[in-house]
Amino acid sequence: MNFAQELALLYPGRSSQISTLIELIGQPTDASPPVIFVYGHSSLGKTTIIKHIFTQLLSATHYAFINCVECHTESLLFEHALNQFAGITPSFENNFCNWVKCGDVNEFIVRLRECWTDDNARYLILDRAERLRDMSPTLLPALMNLPALSCKDLKELRYLASLLFPIYLLPVKEGTMNRSEHGKLAKNIQQYFKLAMDKLYLRDISSSEWIKHASEIENNQNGQSLTSRRIEVPYYTKFLLIAAFLASYNPPRLDQRYFVKSNEGRVTKRKRKSNKAEKSNGKPRQQLLGPKSFPIERMLAIFYSILPERIEGTVDIHMQVNIILNNLTFTNPNNVDNRTLRDSKV
Repeated sequence: MNFAQELALLYPGRSSQISTLIELIGQPTDASPPVIFVYGHSSLGKTTIIKHIFTQLLSATHYAFINCVECHTESLLFEHALNQFAGITPSFENNFCNWVKCGDVNEFIVRLRECWTDDNARYLILDRAERLRDMSPTLLPALMNLPALSCKDLKELRYLASLLFPIYLLPVKEGTMNRSEHGKLAKNIQQYFKLAMDKLYLRDISSSEWIKHASEIENNQNGQSLTSRRIEVPYYTKFLLIAAFLASYNPPRLDQRYFVKSNEGRVTKRKRKSNKAEKSNGKPRQQLLGPKSFPIERMLAIFYSILPERIEGTVDIHMQVNIILNNLTFTNPNNVDNRTLRDSKV
């Protein structure tokens, strides 16, 4: 009797789910899927079965079990996970100290690389994962991409880069970008790098199949330019672009009415009459006149007003503005230290 059959006797009616989980996990040296989502009604034994499987199949430092109700902040989640991966248990002997202090995703990834000294698969198990929605909106995407973010096999990355290099140079061959525009070229290749990490790195397709796929892209059989395809942007950058559009196509006198969250922004009857008088003058709407210049402080004020939650202290918004500027999403008509901008592509 194998392990799956023994476990099925302990948990009747769950033999198919148990077999599927054991098959997905495999051996520690096997390539594992980036995410396994286990769902179902409450009190059906999901947590108990998962704990039993990982306890029997893997060593204690090859997985970390996190209860998202107990670890209700990012720092608690990261520190509890690192303790388990490092084999540290806070106790009286070590003054109940964690292995390290960790407060953001970037540091978490660095510490994971220190813990993972071999190429065996590791698992971060998140119980009550729906509680992650109460944390930062960027946390869940980062955790979903942990296999790619924490990858340290330089040979694999070098091989992926060699396969992606022809696609990287394609905009230069098309004449849509210059060789010196490294930022735009890197932005363009991101979607293909993610596809290669999801398919090729996890062995979903062979190298020959990927080379054939890359040649089809290079030949551009569907007639669509690579630069015209959809490009994903970071979470806060989307709100920055929306704020830039609002600042560029709406006059400053309307900011208080639209974005002030108090009674001060309400329109009085006198203001309504003046607005009607302005509309009757026959002047074209500003939206029809094209984008207008605006100071960066006004864009940031609108950004903080439309953001649905408080921004994290670790996020550098000004750096994201500089990234947008470097990618020529904005133009700087006055060229005055990037303080006055015009939205040109939103």
